[in-house]
Amino acid sequence: MTEPALARAKPLLGTMVEIRASHGDAIALQTAVTAAFDAVTRVHRLMSVHEPSSDLSRINAAPPTSAVIVSNETAEVLAFALALAGQSEGLFDPTMGGAHSARGWLPAPQRRPDADASWVDVELVANTVRCHRALLLDFGGIGKGYAVDCAMNVLLAAGCTHILINAGGDIRCHTPQAERIHARLADGSLVAALDLTDGAVASSCFAESTSTDETVISRLTNPNTRQAVMVNASIMVLAADCMTADALTKLVALALAPEQVTPLLQTYAAEALWLEPTIAGVKVQRLPACGSSEAHVQNP
Repeated sequence: MTEPALARAKPLLGTMVEIRASHGDAIALQTAVTAAFDAVTRVHRLMSVHEPSSDLSRINAAPPTSAVIVSNETAEVLAFALALAGQSEGLFDPTMGGAHSARGWLPAPQRRPDADASWVDVELVANTVRCHRALLLDFGGIGKGYAVDCAMNVLLAAGCTHILINAGGDIRCHTPQAERIHARLADGSLVAALDLTDGAVASSCFAESTSTDETVISRLTNPNTRQAVMVNASIMVLAADCMTADALTKLVALALAPEQVTPLLQTYAAEALWLEPTIAGVKVQRLPACGSSEAHVQNP
């Protein structure tokens, strides 16, 4: 007998979050999916800079050096972000909100961030955060993946199967049969990139084109130069969890050469795909696989 299946979607995290799952008990399935969306909603409320009462908004509004107590979830994400910032020598930096706000991508802060403030100015001890300079924390490169992981944990704990969670390209699967994952290329087209059964994949296409003059605008900022970086390619990273995959997509996109990020990919047992449209088709560069996610890379 086929297990009851359910597919639902909600606008959260600045995108549409889709959850598909199965369970032997239809009522338990409904309850589990509702709880999974509740977990995503909690992450949104805690970590969105668009929510005035969120942990991040409270940190960003606090005077420098003052202590701000945050939730366990926010502390977990911030600890990961600061660790990755150190490992990447600042190539990943969760304090880029000031640069993004200056470009109109985030709300204007209550106080102007110091131009050269960075992740090294953030202190985290247990659940207490102190920023030693005026800055703007933003989890735009990591929070969405963490929310997907929280939803997956809820569904797995409830005994769900055939699970797929998709939050705007941040995807996590736990399915007996492979799910075909597509990538959106810089020219707007879609290509079948890989099959995923158990693991996570995050994808990003950083170039956008305006509808007025077709000017290409990059949504990617180099933390070291604070300048927008043009990347006319799509980046996909496979990892065991979505928070890791989400964060590493930005590192791969910013890397000047593959050897810059290969050690970090190996540290996190991840692999990356760089997909670039060409006249002949799609050029694919694959950085080393370490076997954390059960996925088969297609040949676009």
